[in-house]
Amino acid sequence: MNSIRMKFDSTADAVKAEENIWQENMPLVPGETPREVAGADREPHVQKKSRSVRPARAIAAGRFGTTMLAMDNSELVSLTPAPMSRELYLIGFRLDPESEGPQFYTIIGSEGESERPITRKERILFFRQPADAQKALAISDNGFTDIHPAPSELELLCDVSHALYVANQQDEDADGVLFEMIAVFDDLLRATKLTVPMEYASMLAAVAERLESSQELASFLKQNEIKREKLEDALLWCVGAIAVKSTWVG
Repeated sequence: MNSIRMKFDSTADAVKAEENIWQENMPLVPGETPREVAGADREPHVQKKSRSVRPARAIAAGRFGTTMLAMDNSELVSLTPAPMSRELYLIGFRLDPESEGPQFYTIIGSEGESERPITRKERILFFRQPADAQKALAISDNGFTDIHPAPSELELLCDVSHALYVANQQDEDADGVLFEMIAVFDDLLRATKLTVPMEYASMLAAVAERLESSQELASFLKQNEIKREKLEDALLWCVGAIAVKSTWVG
C-alpha cells in the first residue's frame, strides 16, 4: 500500500480552499496525559507502513459512470468504469505507555476514494481482541458487511501515547507516529458527524501537511507560533470526541 496525502476538508471561510482540514470532530478517551511518557523511546511494536491504511487512489476514470466518447469516425464507444477497490484494515490503538501492544482495535474500510471506520448508528465500533473483528463487522451498518473475511492481521498501530510524547517534547517525528495518528484521527473524525473547533482543525491540518514531507517538527512549530501545549490539547480533544461517539463490541 502506498503513502497518502492528507485530505482535510475546510471547516471555515478563513481557511484556504486548498488547505487540508479536519471536516468533523471526534472524541478520544478523556484522561491525564503526562508531559513525559514512560517508555517513549521503545521501538514501535508494529512495523510502520508509511500510513498504509490509505491505498493508492482510484484513477479518475473510475469515479464516473459510463462515458460516451465521440471518435473520429463518429462512432460512440461506451467505457465501463473500473471496478471500485474495497478493502478492510485492522487498526490497533495504544493509550497506555506501559502496554506492550494494542489495547483495542477498529476496522477501517476503503471504498474507492472513501475511507471510514466501521460504525453502527453513526458510532465507531471498537473491540478489545482481534478475534472480535468479525463480530464487529457483522453488526456494522455503513456498507462493509459484504466484505469477507474480517481482517485478522494488524495493519497499523496508532500509538497515541508515543504520538503525544512526540507532540509535546520531540524535535522530530522520527517514526512517523504523530503523522499516522493524525491521519487515523482524520478518518475517525469524519465518521463522528461532529465539528472540530477551527483553532484545532487548522493547527492539525498544518502539522499533518508538514509531517507528510518532513520529519522535522520543532522549527516548524516555532516558525508558525504553534505551542506544543496547544497541539497536545487539539489531539486530546480528538481523543475525547472519538470516545463519546463510539461503541464497544465484545
